[in-house]
Amino acid sequence: MVVVFYSFCIQSFVRIILQELVRDPTMNICSHNETAAKEYLYLPLRLFIAISYGSSDPLISGGTTECGIQGPEDYQQARKAVAHNEWDSKGIISSEDYLKRLFEDDGSVIKVLEHEAAYLSKEETRRGRPRKRDQKETPSVNRVEMQERGDLCLKKNSQAMN
Repeated sequence: MVVVFYSFCIQSFVRIILQELVRDPTMNICSHNETAAKEYLYLPLRLFIAISYGSSDPLISGGTTECGIQGPEDYQQARKAVAHNEWDSKGIISSEDYLKRLFEDDGSVIKVLEHEAAYLSKEETRRGRPRKRDQKETPSVNRVEMQERGDLCLKKNSQAMN
């Protein structure tokens, strides 16, 4: 669990860089990518929090080998790395809370997922496969279509940069 926690901490820096890139007017990046950058890793973060909910919080409980912290030195280094001594003054009560604040996740609906669902629904209708009345509003995500759209967006961005 600690390894995943640290991975999210590292990825929070990637999220910051992505947000800076989409805000840069010289990059000419697709408009919906601003939301995608803001919500970077929200779904995996929420899944991690849901899976680890109720388990021992290694940064609060003192750390144990089953949590991934090997000894007291590792425990102290982990707490220092996330400025645990400042958590009380910032109102942070757990590792879960720390990650939510790090990613600025307020728990609202993930807009990127709604956008993708709406896009796929339009594509199904355009291709002559309208959604049935009793079918769920959110279509299943076709990974090939998602990859093609991502590739197209990257191609547009690289052409704009040249």
